[in-house]
Amino acid sequence: MMPMRPVTVVPVGAFTEACTSNEVPAFTPNVVDSTGTLSPEEKQEINDALATVRAKAGIWGAVYLVDRLDGDSLESLTERAFKKWELGQRGVDNGVLLLLALQDRKSRFEIGYGLEGDLPDAYARRALDDVLRPHMREGHVKDAIILSFFFLAAKKSPDESFQTAVASARPAERESGAGAFDPS
Repeated sequence: MMPMRPVTVVPVGAFTEACTSNEVPAFTPNVVDSTGTLSPEEKQEINDALATVRAKAGIWGAVYLVDRLDGDSLESLTERAFKKWELGQRGVDNGVLLLLALQDRKSRFEIGYGLEGDLPDAYARRALDDVLRPHMREGHVKDAIILSFFFLAAKKSPDESFQTAVASARPAERESGAGAFDPS
């Protein structure tokens, strides 16, 4: 008979968590900046803009900035943060999370189920492609965040101030995509 060797059993879920290096931090409404990119004043401006979006469009927005995905998928990290932070109103599911992985130049919106009829994936993608990306290219992180939420709010709210803000803040177009921010 062969001698028995000890075997370590690791549950699959534990292994999956161990493979991801971005632990979702505690929620600090409504901007979680683990990169230190935003100044306190910029965070306050974003919070003020998100309060306006909440009041006028019923969208409970939040922002999560990380340096890198470090082995995480963009979708997985966004979904984990959205679920952990329980964004939106209970029973209404009107939360929206914007995740920016700055060094990876990736971004994603996670839209609560209650908003999917008003804000389909294709429209959220337009917010990333047409609004967030050009402002990120110019290095205007705060403006990119605020205006992308205003773009979403303009679809849901009759308040024309959202559309006006987005339309009047278009950065100069570049001929090349060098340095582009990929809204995957």
